[in-house]
Amino acid sequence: MLRITLLLFSLLFFSYPVVAIPTNGLIGGWVFSGDETDISGNGNTGIVDGATRTSDRFGVSGSAYSFDGNDKIILPLDLTTELNAGDPITLSLWFQTTSASSQILLAGNPGGGPDFLSLVRSDGLIQTRLYGGSAGFSDSPLNDGQWHHMAWGTDGSTSFYFIDGEVQVTAPVASTFNREIELWLGTRLSGDLRYIGQLDDVLVYDRALSTLEISELADNFIPEPSSLILSLLSLSCLCRFGKSKERKVM
Repeated sequence: MLRITLLLFSLLFFSYPVVAIPTNGLIGGWVFSGDETDISGNGNTGIVDGATRTSDRFGVSGSAYSFDGNDKIILPLDLTTELNAGDPITLSLWFQTTSASSQILLAGNPGGGPDFLSLVRSDGLIQTRLYGGSAGFSDSPLNDGQWHHMAWGTDGSTSFYFIDGEVQVTAPVASTFNREIELWLGTRLSGDLRYIGQLDDVLVYDRALSTLEISELADNFIPEPSSLILSLLSLSCLCRFGKSKERKVM
């Protein structure tokens, strides 16, 4: 019975969807699960320059990218053709770093502002830019060696910024520049502020994701332990019931 219970637990746990990515409005998506394909279907395959494959936040080998301060990945998504300045947008990514120097997670190229930016400051706070204006800073340092999710964007009038599903800032959109023909991970066109750490699951939407959608991306759709236990107990009871029926038949 113990073997059956453990088997059921394994099947139950690993059959749960770990990440459910909203596809409505997705104009660029790079999850790095084996390659750099753009999962939006728009054909903007990423170009890797030096970054190496590493384990993601679930411990799955080869499903994220590591940057050593000399690398970049180019995502050829032209926001000037996808969006008008000030249009709704959401950018989302996962990162992990321990570095105490200023470094870029994501930056638009050719980098007029850059108009779109996420940057780890030397104090560990994460700074963001949106359409050339500030979209705020994280509430606390995040260069702690843990994986963190960030999402920032606008609904067209109000900008928002979330860390790990928790709102950091909401404010009127500060600027409406849109000059960037591609996105770079790990540095910007000038080649400075190079990133040391890991990046994964970069998503870009031409709409504002809801608070619930952002929270679900940050939570990875991992079920609550209580749900797993209840489901496991139910399956265990079914097995016991099946065995008792077998005995009666025999």
